[in-house]
Amino acid sequence: MWPTQVVFLQIFVISQMQALVASRAVTEIRQIYGRYEFVMYGADVTHNYLTPNGFPRGLDKQYFDMSNFARLTDEEKDLACNIPFSQMQILVPILFIWTLTIVADLRRCGDLFVRLILSTPSITSMKDAVVEGEGECEIVVGLTKEVKALLALTCMIPRWIIDVYLLWLGCRWLCATPNFGDLLLNSVALEFIVLLKDTLFIGVVPDRNKRATQNTLIQPWQKKEPANYRVFLSAFLLVFVSFSWVFYYIYRFQDSLAGSGLSLLQDKALLQALPEHVERAFAHELAELALVRPFASNQEIQGEACFGSRANVPARACFGGACPGRLDENPVASIAAANVQNSFRARCFREFHIEAANLTAAEDIYDSRGYAVRKDWVNGPNKVFRFILQSFLEKSFVSDYEAFFFMEFDSTPLRPFWLDQFYAEVFQYPRAAIRGSRYRGDSWDNFLHHIPNSLLYHMNGNAIYFLRHPWLRFLAQKLEEEAASENGSIAFDVRMAQLTLEAPTRSDLQTAWTQNVPEGENPYQDDSLLVGNYANTLLNDSFEPPEFVRHGALANILENLDNSLVTLAVQAFHQANATLLVESLSESDFGEVVVVSSVDFAPPGTGPSLRVVPATLPEHMALCDLAAAVHTEYLLFTDTYHFIPGPTHVLVNGSRPVLPYIPASSMFCTAYPECTTSLDQAENFYGVKLNYHHNKYETLFQTLLAREFCQSWSLAAAALGSFDSCDYQHGPTADDYIAWLISMDKPFDYMPKNKERVGWRQWSMLWNAHPPDQRGCSIYTESDALKRKQSIKECSLYIQDGDACNADENCTFRAIFEAGKCMSTSEFHLLPATMDARTSTWPAGGAEFAAQRVEKILGKEDSEDV
Repeated sequence: MWPTQVVFLQIFVISQMQALVASRAVTEIRQIYGRYEFVMYGADVTHNYLTPNGFPRGLDKQYFDMSNFARLTDEEKDLACNIPFSQMQILVPILFIWTLTIVADLRRCGDLFVRLILSTPSITSMKDAVVEGEGECEIVVGLTKEVKALLALTCMIPRWIIDVYLLWLGCRWLCATPNFGDLLLNSVALEFIVLLKDTLFIGVVPDRNKRATQNTLIQPWQKKEPANYRVFLSAFLLVFVSFSWVFYYIYRFQDSLAGSGLSLLQDKALLQALPEHVERAFAHELAELALVRPFASNQEIQGEACFGSRANVPARACFGGACPGRLDENPVASIAAANVQNSFRARCFREFHIEAANLTAAEDIYDSRGYAVRKDWVNGPNKVFRFILQSFLEKSFVSDYEAFFFMEFDSTPLRPFWLDQFYAEVFQYPRAAIRGSRYRGDSWDNFLHHIPNSLLYHMNGNAIYFLRHPWLRFLAQKLEEEAASENGSIAFDVRMAQLTLEAPTRSDLQTAWTQNVPEGENPYQDDSLLVGNYANTLLNDSFEPPEFVRHGALANILENLDNSLVTLAVQAFHQANATLLVESLSESDFGEVVVVSSVDFAPPGTGPSLRVVPATLPEHMALCDLAAAVHTEYLLFTDTYHFIPGPTHVLVNGSRPVLPYIPASSMFCTAYPECTTSLDQAENFYGVKLNYHHNKYETLFQTLLAREFCQSWSLAAAALGSFDSCDYQHGPTADDYIAWLISMDKPFDYMPKNKERVGWRQWSMLWNAHPPDQRGCSIYTESDALKRKQSIKECSLYIQDGDACNADENCTFRAIFEAGKCMSTSEFHLLPATMDARTSTWPAGGAEFAAQRVEKILGKEDSEDV
């Protein structure tokens, strides 16, 4: 049983070496080389792809820049220069010696196999196995088949397998040793495993057994050997075999730097050109980075599982949670903090800290309705941010940090390696005081010229703050000085944008600007690929932005309703040409398109098929005519004065479609008679005073309920009088429908969203104004029709046609989300630069980059989401 015990011991040692030593060494060298490749190829994710093991490699030699080597830290340079592949003159001999060690053991084992198993005669009884030789020696002259099988299965075959596996594992470990001194020591340590059987034999086996073994001789496999070239020279072929294995392993078989194409070898001249003191020594400690998460809603705290994203960050990263109030007075916050701390301490961060800003209830205020409602509307977030920023600048925390990423709980990591991107933007991107993201949705595209520059160009507070930049220190000082002034009621991120944008030209700020910002430098960089600000834009959950972290209210991430359940219900006006609407339908995939018309309607010869039904009700009752003709579960109402601007999706939360509205008290309602009279009519018909106005063209109607509503509406209208005699202003409206649902206690299966606070994209848009109402009581006159027509932007009529849009000198196509839009060039130039992401597949369990172009502006979160 002795050989079996030795085999098991060798297997155990090898398995532990692979798990605890070799695997870790391979991971470390992959990180070192991945960092080297990432920087040498411009520290740009669009210039790199990921290997199957999840480490960056350069995409194309055109991106490789030798000058980028200076951007590595001294330690990174030293580690890169000590990768064994960079110095083949020492790696090859060591691998050759190790290979020769294994080959020698394989040869000994093979010699035993030939002499004992193949050449020794098979006998029937072991009593005839040996004969007496000279002196005390005994010669093996035969073995039973059972003994031969036992020797082969317990000694020789396991020894072969162990040797071959150990050859691969040893080469792998040696190639993953980023220190040439350790490389020599490791090669010696490996031989210990090969010699384990000999060590145990010498140290453990009794002397009697040793003498018996020494006195037992095995016959050679040939009684006589001829004197020829094979006999004298064939063994030297093992030198050639060993060298062949070494080069095959390095160039073909090794996986320590899989996917690299060994480009480090191609950069050898660069590494050798380094001064020796740079190659060998590094004196600087790695920088300290911090991630700060201010505590928010329970929903967002529970969403912290997103931090499972993989990261390999050379810098030492700390996680910090900032609680606005006192933790000792808030058990829920204390438990939440403990849960988060226990979840992440061992994952991505070196240290974890919870800090309390100690705000009182009166101070901890955020009212998303804004300054018009209360002057201190952002008092809470401003105080928390000032507390965090001052704590870093005054070094109140445990370390002297280089930068911190302020990451509210509605900022969600979407893909792995987001901490690596954080590191890259701190150390490899152009110098800045603040790096972040302007708003990258499209909610404000229609009124860009009316937005103040401080709002339009400001970056959201979820950003990287560079604590050593003097301009950030100046901004922090100004925020503290203004805390009790009128400027203290401005959100901290907007106020920092104001100060930065105005400083070069404002007399009272010019001196500070000159002293703290070098000429030609922009301390306010909105080029972050780490974080993208989508704020209150309603987004499909299938939308994958190019950024690593998405900032957006979690309540605004919704699903798409199956379009096969939706019919586009179209009212055909005899005055309106339906060509544009029908052509635009190619951008949508509704379950059906139904057209109701009071005259013969001949759809254009091209485009999707339409089902045309004759009108049975007056024109103002078209919604009810269409509800009767629709067969799907839902219907969207539009008419031939509208067109579909792009791919159309109905956003839902579970089974509840989004219901956009504007408050009845909003100036966008009170200033427009169409809005106020619609609300009044709903109250007159159903006795329900609505606080919100709903647009018929933006409301998803449930078909069966719409039919029931139409019957009720017709009865109520008949009791009031007639439409033509102005006894009521409108036909059936969305406000009427909602009031009816409430009055009848019908299921309200909607998710209301305030259009003044969320980014809502219309399903259909006007290409021409409706003709004025000719009734004497009309609230929609010739002048109203003219104003509406003037508000229609000609560029928007280029429907998903980038070439035609860009061919118009006044228009530019903006690619965004799943498609794009044509907008005026003057407005397009107000937008930030487009962010790109290359399509690339991440390792198993990771996400996929989406190939899309994304742009930016700004918004603020709902109070319930902050």
